[in-house]
Parts: sequence; structure tokens; C-alpha cells
Amino acid sequence: MSETVSARAADVSVRDATWHDAAPISQMLGRAFADDPFMHYLIPDEARCNRVLPRVFRLLLKLGLPHGACQVTTGFESATYWRPPNAWHIPFWQYITDRKSVV
Repeated sequence: MSETVSARAADVSVRDATWHDAAPISQMLGRAFADDPFMHYLIPDEARCNRVLPRVFRLLLKLGLPHGACQVTTGFESATYWRPPNAWHIPFWQYITDRKSVV
């Protein structure tokens, strides 16, 4: 059994994410969700899923950053995307204008 190490003991800190963090965050989250059953339900082809997931997380970061509620650890081990109450809905026009960044 491995010993659990706290974030403080591992010298990990959290900061607000910026657009400059988009590539490492989206790659990390793409890998983290690569074997997620729901993601494979949405995108059954494994090779396509591996290509598309980082783009999806990049788009979600783009949509979340204006709310000031996206955080990342200093070494990109973890990230969070939040949207404030009553701001979760993504307007239909945004799906249309951002479609090329995902497909």
C-alpha cells in the first residue's frame, strides 16, 4: 500500500489558470479522461477520442476563463473548471462559432 502525501507536503500549489495554460491543461485532462466510459460512449472510436478530447477541454477552458473560476496546480497535475451559478448554460451560437475548434 502506498503512503498518501498531502499537497502541502508535496509542495503543490494552486493558482488561477490563464489562456497560456491551455495546451498543458487540455493535454492532461485529455489523458485523464481517455478511458472514461462516458467519453467513449460519446466518441466510440478510440483514436478519434484521443484526438478530440484535448480540443474539448481546451474549448471548455476558453468558455470558463471569463468567469475567473478555472484553477490549475503548478505542475499541471490537476485542473478545475467551474462556472458560477446560473452561468452554466452555453448559448447555442457559441456551439456554432466554436465547432471548428473541436471537430
